[in-house]
Amino acid sequence: MNQKQEHLDVCRKFPVHCTNKCGLEDIPRAKLEVHVRDECPATEVQCEYKNLGCEAVFPRSNAKSHSESQVKIHLNLALRGLETTQHQVRALVSLVEDQSQEMGRLMSKVKEQSEQIERMNYAPFVWKIPNFQAVYDKAVAGEEEVILSEPFYLSKNGYKLRIKMMPNGGSTLNPAAHQIYKGNCLSFYIKVVPGEYDSVLQWPFTEKLMFLKYVNTKRALYRGGTTRGTDTAPEEYTGYPRGGSAAWMVRFLSSVG
Repeated sequence: MNQKQEHLDVCRKFPVHCTNKCGLEDIPRAKLEVHVRDECPATEVQCEYKNLGCEAVFPRSNAKSHSESQVKIHLNLALRGLETTQHQVRALVSLVEDQSQEMGRLMSKVKEQSEQIERMNYAPFVWKIPNFQAVYDKAVAGEEEVILSEPFYLSKNGYKLRIKMMPNGGSTLNPAAHQIYKGNCLSFYIKVVPGEYDSVLQWPFTEKLMFLKYVNTKRALYRGGTTRGTDTAPEEYTGYPRGGSAAWMVRFLSSVG
């Protein structure tokens, strides 16, 4: 007898009454949970307009009467929700427009900077030396006898060069020339340095070079080619540059004054 009762207490097919006391009987125990959750008229449910702000809770059997009696309230909630949605849409549209304008501004800036870099890399190289008098004074005092430019490309996909200047004149490779030029001129040297396109360029280097010096409103023009400089042998400065070993080649000289 006890075993039978124990079985009936757990049997999933055994008929039971609704725990919400809705009056329905003979519900298989296995289906009781589904009945209470999805079907029972006595189960408390939330209004279908909960997401719009209606917080009413009532037995499932009253759902229809609640909807019918609260039409005006639900309509107002729906209109309010629509207004909120429209406001959010307008805000998003405004944000997208602002971001689109910002993107356009950034793209213009990138294009401008790209063109500027293009000009810097491939147009005639301009080396501006601010406060040259102070630079010259340091060179005369022996504090900084040599200054170097940033590397630059002679042309698009071309040779990469760098300029060395000795404001008080001189030579870092030839002691005799150093004594001759020191204190008497400005010494400029140009060097072929390892570049990105060296493997597809013709060697030795045979390009013609032109150097212009501007001092305030005065202009001095100096021209130099690829003839042998006094400090190096031709192969040292016109051959394929390897690592940092490329020699300084053409020298341009001008008077200090």
